[in-house]
Amino acid sequence: MQFIIKSKLDIQIRVSKTYWKIISEIKHPSIAKYSKEIQETLQHPDEIRRSRRDSHVFLYYKRLGEALYLCHCAA
Repeated sequence: MQFIIKSKLDIQIRVSKTYWKIISEIKHPSIAKYSKEIQETLQHPDEIRRSRRDSHVFLYYKRLGEALYLCHCAA
């Protein structure tokens, strides 16, 4: 999977096939099934926070169900 999307902050975010593979198979395999929800989170987040570690990175949050929050980082 790959996508280019304009985030809620009007930032163009590109996720290549290679990067998606790293995220969904190596770093966070539990999110592999949430590709559409990740895109939705970037476009229509419930909350956006600036990273404490890197001021150029934003964290996009969206609630999915009762106990699950989806967070995606974008620089």
